[in-house]
Amino acid sequence: MGQGVPSLHPERRGSLNWSPKRNKVENMGGLPAYVVSVATALMRGGMTRSHAIATARNVMKKTCATGYWRGNPKSPVSPAIRAACCAAVAEMEAKDI
Repeated sequence: MGQGVPSLHPERRGSLNWSPKRNKVENMGGLPAYVVSVATALMRGGMTRSHAIATARNVMKKTCATGYWRGNPKSPVSPAIRAACCAAVAEMEAKDI
C-alpha cells in the first residue's frame, strides 16, 4: 500500500443512501469517505446498513483516540490509518453528524 493515506478502494465503494429523500447527513455533505468505505465492507459481511454505519463511526472514534484498531492494545494501526480515522472523526464533528 505504501506511505500516506490508506487506500479507500473507490472501485468498491457503494452508496449508503438508498432513499430518494434528503436528510441531515446529505445536507451536510454526506459521511466521510473512509466511514463509507468501512461501512460498505461491513455490509458485504452481512451487517445491516444502519448497524454498519454506526459500527464504522465507533471504530473510527476508538482508533483515533487510542491508535489501536477498535481500541484493542494487541492491534496497533499504522500512523497513516490513525490519521485517516482522525480526519474522518474531525469531519464528522465539524458537520455535527
